[in-house]
Amino acid sequence: MPFLVAFIIWYNIYAKKNPKYSRTVEDKLGLIIVGFIAFSVITSALPFIFDMALVLIVFGIFLFPFIAIVMAVLHALGIIRKPYNPMKDKRDEQVYYNQFKSNSYAKDRKKWYQTGTKLTRTVKKRRKIIEKFNDKYDLTLTEEEIDRIVDASYMSYCWEKEIYDMSKHYDNISEWYKSDTCWLRAYIKVFPVQSISSDFERQRRICIETFKLIFDQMNPASYSTIEACVEDINTRYFSFFDDVTFMIAHRFLDAVGYTYELPKSEVIQYESELERLKRKYDEEEEQHKFEQRINTGQRRKI
Repeated sequence: MPFLVAFIIWYNIYAKKNPKYSRTVEDKLGLIIVGFIAFSVITSALPFIFDMALVLIVFGIFLFPFIAIVMAVLHALGIIRKPYNPMKDKRDEQVYYNQFKSNSYAKDRKKWYQTGTKLTRTVKKRRKIIEKFNDKYDLTLTEEEIDRIVDASYMSYCWEKEIYDMSKHYDNISEWYKSDTCWLRAYIKVFPVQSISSDFERQRRICIETFKLIFDQMNPASYSTIEACVEDINTRYFSFFDDVTFMIAHRFLDAVGYTYELPKSEVIQYESELERLKRKYDEEEEQHKFEQRINTGQRRKI
């Protein structure tokens, strides 16, 4: 505050009458006064801030043992879960991880395993996440299937990760497919009736068998385009395949040892009437020259 008083005295006695300072200071007079007031408040509050920081440090030192005990109890009750180590856990997720560790998204899943879950522990909230995602992207998961996924998420880190990813925001559903479990997400999206298993490895086998059955019966190589093949698949199986999910299924089957040829696109060439007449004239001209060579050869023999 003394600085503010000194500034006001200086301004009224000297700067206000001096054109050199009057024009500069007058435009910013309000800002300067507010700055002096803020500076005075902060400097006067510094002792209080230091005292509070000291008190918090002292309390932290004394409360640390109690906080450690509470954290241990929460871990024991399962409210706070320890980081998951895939190298020590021998459940089906470890089998799954080993089989797909070469996948481009495997590093993300390994990081997830090592850092632990970030998903809510409440059954109601997990169920609400799936229901909201189910409605937003027109999935057809039933109440029973949603319950099965929620229950499985408490024993399967893979299912837990699926729910966690459903809680994220996506500008387009293709962003959701961007995962090492894109085959599962495509399966859930394209089929109006799914078979959901709490065992993640069995769920993988279900997806393989379903996609393989469709590709065996439809034979994509027999179609002229992927679009025509997708349309026939959707008509026959009442599914909702598009180009993206079709290619996800194709690459997934190829990764597990089932290779299918894709349609070979044919280029359709447009020929105008003028080009058709020119082509016909050239063909007739070639035929005429060929006949002349034959006749010339016959006369030489005679």
